[in-house]
Amino acid sequence: MRPVLRYSLLALVAALLAAGGVWLARPDSAPPPGLFAACTLPGGQLLAEPGPGFHYLESNARHRWAWSAGKATILFRNRGPAQPVRLRFDLQSLAPRAVTVSTGGFILWHGQLDQTKVAVDIPSFTLTGPEAALTLTSDRPGDAKPGDGRQLAFAIYDLKISAAE
Repeated sequence: MRPVLRYSLLALVAALLAAGGVWLARPDSAPPPGLFAACTLPGGQLLAEPGPGFHYLESNARHRWAWSAGKATILFRNRGPAQPVRLRFDLQSLAPRAVTVSTGGFILWHGQLDQTKVAVDIPSFTLTGPEAALTLTSDRPGDAKPGDGRQLAFAIYDLKISAAE
């Protein structure tokens, strides 16, 4: 292969890798597969992933969500110093029910769900260690949706993590 062609191909590969890196670093880029959300904070990074009680993580071009049968946990892994963060997400159910979001026995949010999405805003949530968990519980078990073998009580959509204001 001629040196000019070789260097041109190497330059093209380098440009494509740089463009991919810039795209992944955008603030609105999707979190890595398997995570609800990832947030870079001063001094570290905070990752949120589905824990026990969630069915598999689903996504399309605009949303990322997971269904639960009635009790589920979001696991947080803190790779930095303890600092308060703001959590925002939507909850939805196929039938009316009450859902509670708690951590360590403290209720952070409680509300009624139905077939429309309900916005949840937790303005200050502080991880005091390297790991934490939010527990979401429903007042009644999930229902079977025709054509879907899972028991579906509620779904969490589009978890966003940001620094607390």
